[in-house]
Amino acid sequence: MRLPPPRSSRATSWASALRATLVQGVSRGVDMFDCVLPTRNARNAQVFTWSGAQLKLRNARFQRDFTPIDAACRCFACKSGATRAYLRHLFSVDEITALTLATIHNLTFIQDFMARIRASIEAGTFASFAADWSAREAATARSV
Repeated sequence: MRLPPPRSSRATSWASALRATLVQGVSRGVDMFDCVLPTRNARNAQVFTWSGAQLKLRNARFQRDFTPIDAACRCFACKSGATRAYLRHLFSVDEITALTLATIHNLTFIQDFMARIRASIEAGTFASFAADWSAREAATARSV
């Protein structure tokens, strides 16, 4: 994949998109993103994961799921022991802490995701990163 020539910054909003759109935007030379997606999804009990899945924590299947939101995540919510079941409970009783923990998780995820994109560009492996991520999201879209 050929990177665009140096120039002034390009920006976009990806408010209605998934992470694959971030990868597509970067591949087209976009280098600034303005987005409400991480916080809006968090308010609606939706969290991102490194498997490519977007979990909807209000679903009944999380009622007894005592695993972290994402074991591969470094955020406060995942490292402090907050489980999917706990967040589901907080969302079901309209506890504001649910919004806070989900927001912290989603914002940390997006920051780390962009750091991985930057690292792959610097290493010259962005094309394989993009292909791997697209395949991962496509596989989880069928299974979630």
